[in-house]
Amino acid sequence: MLGEPVLRHEGLDTVAAIEVAAATRSVTIRAREFVLATGGIAGGGIAGDTDGRLRETVFGLPVEGPPIEDWLAGDPLDPGGLRIAPAGVRTDAELRPVDLLRPGDGPLLRNVRVVGSALAGQRYLVERCGDGVAIASGFRAAALAAGETAAPAGVA
Repeated sequence: MLGEPVLRHEGLDTVAAIEVAAATRSVTIRAREFVLATGGIAGGGIAGDTDGRLRETVFGLPVEGPPIEDWLAGDPLDPGGLRIAPAGVRTDAELRPVDLLRPGDGPLLRNVRVVGSALAGQRYLVERCGDGVAIASGFRAAALAAGETAAPAGVA
């Protein structure tokens, strides 16, 4: 379902289902794997609160980003972009979200893969890599969800 808000999710370290708003009722979707492709700051997948916290809008995952006073600091026309631009969810090698304070402790959600502009550390507007990151991370998330552990032939 595209563009419909997630109302809630079931499960602690493994998501069993999500409940999504639909036109006249909500729909519960159960799956073995989920891909979080909600976008970053501009796409609504990451929001800033008035208390200075950045938050991921579906699962409440921790977001890596600058303090509130630096969100819009600097020159918006600077080639480096705004300091809030690379804000996002930090992941492990399998695109699963990790705790920012203890990234080596394993994934926060074992069956959720984060893709596209929701990923931390990229400057997709400045580097013009948004579509490439979305396609590559989405492809990798699909392969991992299907149980593939190695990169396909020809992909490094």
